[in-house]
Amino acid sequence: MRIALSDQGIFQVGTQMHTTHGDSIKHTLLAQAIDQAHAARGRRYGWLLMGLAALPWVPAMADNAATQSTETVALESVTVTATRREESLQKVPVAVSVIQGEQLERDNRNGVASIVQQVPSLNFRTGASNKDTSLFIRGVGTISTSPGVEPTVATVIDGVVYARPGQATLDLLDLERIEVLRGPQGTLFGKNASAGVLNVTTKAPTEETHGYIDQSYYSGNESRTRFGIGGSLIPQTLKGSITTLFGSYDGNVDNKLNGQEVNGYNRKGARGKLEFTPNDDITFTLAADYMQSHDDAPNGVVSKALTPAFASALSPVRADSDNRNVLSDYRSHVEDVNKGLSGQLDWQLGDYTLTSITAWRGWDNTQYQDGDRLGTVTAAFPGTEDKGDLEFNQYSQELRLASPKGQFVEYVGGLFYMHAWQERRDLPAHAHHANPSGPWYRRLQHHHRQLFGIRRNHLQLHPGLPCDCRGALDPR
Repeated sequence: MRIALSDQGIFQVGTQMHTTHGDSIKHTLLAQAIDQAHAARGRRYGWLLMGLAALPWVPAMADNAATQSTETVALESVTVTATRREESLQKVPVAVSVIQGEQLERDNRNGVASIVQQVPSLNFRTGASNKDTSLFIRGVGTISTSPGVEPTVATVIDGVVYARPGQATLDLLDLERIEVLRGPQGTLFGKNASAGVLNVTTKAPTEETHGYIDQSYYSGNESRTRFGIGGSLIPQTLKGSITTLFGSYDGNVDNKLNGQEVNGYNRKGARGKLEFTPNDDITFTLAADYMQSHDDAPNGVVSKALTPAFASALSPVRADSDNRNVLSDYRSHVEDVNKGLSGQLDWQLGDYTLTSITAWRGWDNTQYQDGDRLGTVTAAFPGTEDKGDLEFNQYSQELRLASPKGQFVEYVGGLFYMHAWQERRDLPAHAHHANPSGPWYRRLQHHHRQLFGIRRNHLQLHPGLPCDCRGALDPR
């Protein structure tokens, strides 16, 4: 039975203590033998026993030292796709932070908002709902989340560019790794990557048949259940995988008006992949995902009452910095549905690689918000509840060609097209004003076309000297 840490070199077998510091085990046993020799046969035989017994350990110590000196530590290579092709992290001329999927699972990092603690240069700005979130890299990002304002930090999942950051804020399943690219990346990732890129890669199906069930419980009656299965469907030709998620959380804010807990969530979703390899040169991957979320986050908690009248109307809730209570007669919550389908074709043309990615993504967001934060409507504090709907769709097509690796000149170039449109409706649900405002309706669409390319010359003094170009057409 183990009784101490391994770096202390102490363990217990049966009832005898031993030490693992090199050959000191042998010397400990030797000392015990010497003591017994002293008691039985006198000092002369004891010294003779010590001298004879010590001789065999000299070559053994030399052999151990020689063995330890020849041992080498092999570091696992980290592969990234920061340049739109798989390369070792050490050879990529881009500032990249990488978080592996195993580490994310071990630390229970389930979404984009939860990884900011592990990447110092990445910040996540939350809002009333997912459509009001944004990413910042090195302090640079887009504050406004208006439908007509595009982000400056791009989000890419399995090669598919997401037009809005709110599309990727829900749980991410089967993560292989997350790459955070710092600095302008507009050449390969488009005009919405002037501050950086969040590049997410999910796990590919494997030939080995596998399955798992992961059940987690946390305080506040929060639970998460994940189920996954995958393997070969046609040996060496077709393989697939699917993962499902069910999560719920009661919340940590009390509504004093009805006694219910808020600021919780209910989520369910699935992600599946099929990988078809008809021969050694062609690989086609079909991916689909669906995520539904119901978040009953309140429109903030009151931390300071500016007037005594408002403090009185807020009673029994006390406004202070430690407040975790609300008084609301209108249930603030957000309904999100995020779904998508993509197909990627990788074709080896000799030493060149031709890649085509075709994708569609849909996103529906409905937000119900209590603006007055009070349980009783009065003339001094009229009700200001509202409802907002967002319907977003995008189609994208990318075609790129990558040159052979290890050449004096390497390049990646291609074409990109995206058509995105969104409709947004804002409707006051209850407005206790003399002249309540009417519904708002907005529709926005745009077509984005881009020609991109990057070349790297592998010189002796500058092994990754890049030269890039990009042209874009973006009518609205």
